[in-house]
Amino acid sequence: MQKGNKQGVVFAGKTNIGKTCAASLMCAILAAMGERFSWWYSPDLYDFLRDFDSNSSAIERVPWLIWDDAGVGHGKDWTISRLITVFERRRGLPTIVTTNLAANQWVSRDGYDKVQSRLLQNTLEWIEDGG
Repeated sequence: MQKGNKQGVVFAGKTNIGKTCAASLMCAILAAMGERFSWWYSPDLYDFLRDFDSNSSAIERVPWLIWDDAGVGHGKDWTISRLITVFERRRGLPTIVTTNLAANQWVSRDGYDKVQSRLLQNTLEWIEDGG
């Protein structure tokens, strides 16, 4: 899951196709290898980031960040700005993302186009089920 300075993967597609299962299997492999990771369901991540000053560094520095159901719910402006900052600071660190949003749907959500841009700067693969 690494090529150059790009690491990680985005699994995108409709519900019930196994995106979260795939991310879970990757985490099982990481755990077996002794790698540290942090798993976040989108609404929980937003709540965690609300206290940004004290919590953001934990997410920014974790070796592997897993963001499950990215785009679930609509993040507030503060959420979007904090996500952008987190992913800018995570450059060079792998991230695994699952989302129901197709790549072209991120731009239709206020601010998510910037989050997607930061993800793509650091993500090796965007795997999308178009069916």
